Amino acid sequence: MSDVTVNWFEVPVSDVAKAADFYTKVMNCRMIEMQSPTGAIRAFLHGEQPVGALVEGSPGGKGLTLYLDATGDLDGVLSRAEANGGTVAMPKTAIGEYGSIGQFVDPDGNLVGLHSHPDQ
Repeated sequence: MSDVTVNWFEVPVSDVAKAADFYTKVMNCRMIEMQSPTGAIRAFLHGEQPVGALVEGSPGGKGLTLYLDATGDLDGVLSRAEANGGTVAMPKTAIGEYGSIGQFVDPDGNLVGLHSHPDQ
């Protein structure tokens, strides 16, 4: 058994630039532009480390996506999700220097993200 931690979160928005302007003013924070498999995103920072992002999507539809730590076992977690009634929504996908991500939908319809640190 391993501990479960949240490695990343995503907030779906209709306009990333407009939402970034809103969140930087409301939260008095700094954001950086990054690339993801789906395009440009704006990432929230904790110090200099990106910890979550605004992503273009369908706000109000699926809500926030949390990415749980699956370092060293991302493929295994996806396989076990499928074997236990879930469906794979995104297979293991490389995200450059940040490692890999994947997603599954649980039996109740919740989208769950997975993140694996690089070289692990």
